[in-house]
Amino acid sequence: MGKTAIEWTDYSWNPIRAARLQREDDRVSTIGKLGWHCEHVSEGCRNCYAEVINRRLGTGFAFKPSYRLRRAPDVSVFLDKKMLLAPLRWKSPRRIFVCSMTDIGAPFVTDGMLDRIFAVMALCPQHTFMMLTKRPERLRAYIDNAFDRVVLEMMFSRELYKLPTVKETCEKYGLPFTQPQDGSDWWPLRNVWLGMSCEDQSAANQRIPHLLATPASIRFLSCEPLLGPINLTQVTLKSEIKISGHEFTHFNALTAIGKYGCGSAGQLLNWVIVGGESGPNARPMHPCWARTLRDQCAAAEVPFFFKQWGEWAPMPAGADESYEASRARGASDMAVMKPDLCVVERIGKKRAGRLLDGVEHNAFPGDR
Repeated sequence: MGKTAIEWTDYSWNPIRAARLQREDDRVSTIGKLGWHCEHVSEGCRNCYAEVINRRLGTGFAFKPSYRLRRAPDVSVFLDKKMLLAPLRWKSPRRIFVCSMTDIGAPFVTDGMLDRIFAVMALCPQHTFMMLTKRPERLRAYIDNAFDRVVLEMMFSRELYKLPTVKETCEKYGLPFTQPQDGSDWWPLRNVWLGMSCEDQSAANQRIPHLLATPASIRFLSCEPLLGPINLTQVTLKSEIKISGHEFTHFNALTAIGKYGCGSAGQLLNWVIVGGESGPNARPMHPCWARTLRDQCAAAEVPFFFKQWGEWAPMPAGADESYEASRARGASDMAVMKPDLCVVERIGKKRAGRLLDGVEHNAFPGDR
């Protein structure tokens, strides 16, 4: 936890931890190895950076449900109370990535854990908390019913009862305060941005409707690793999912306009992040996939953030001879991607950089 190199945030905060368990003479204890736990849910998880870190510096386990669900589990997921309270000690305003080492919407993150995390975020109006999940349906169910529990947690929690009230914290930082008497003014928390990851159109179709149906001050999308084209203006909805009381076949997630011209101005994406995959087993991102999302956001006046090319980057025009020479010598550091037979080269994240067609895209919600 602490300052992070992730381009779209300042700090990471990981109160959800995991302990490796050891059994001896029918007794269970930790063996001193603390780390994190998560479980793969789609292709975007295949080369998870957090899993690599956990195997090397954490519990030593891969992110598989079997380590948690077997009769004699190998890991125990818990809420680190010291880590939980860390944002309250950070005085200057920060953008904070919540649970960067796991999925905060995962089934092993209990409602009780979320209650305490949301209570701390409510007590820190000077910070902006950025939550990211591949399981938006879980957070949708939680946030729809969490207001009363979070208020009680703030008022009566043993960990929080000695800490400043929301009003005192707001006054300290010169921020406006609204008495939390009802959820319409105070919930969802204004300093919490709710984000969702998707790697291709299938994941977007499945997850975006849940994100848009969840109360949030800011909703954002992280298309990283981007493994296929995504059209945010034509998100396919399942018939049982309703937005603003209407059922649509397709939905424009950037403008909140459905097939029949109906929609709610509040139920749309406020920010889109795009990035390619990094790491030794990274898969390349076609430049057209990133350009298309950039252009969709520009047309809808939605802030667009290009995080990185990742391990692979497009080769400049006229590089066909270099590719043919590379293929002749059996090298695997180049590839041709459809459509347009685009040649991409593995050059590493640092060399690949963050420029999309010569421009660095760093837009955030509220910049316009």
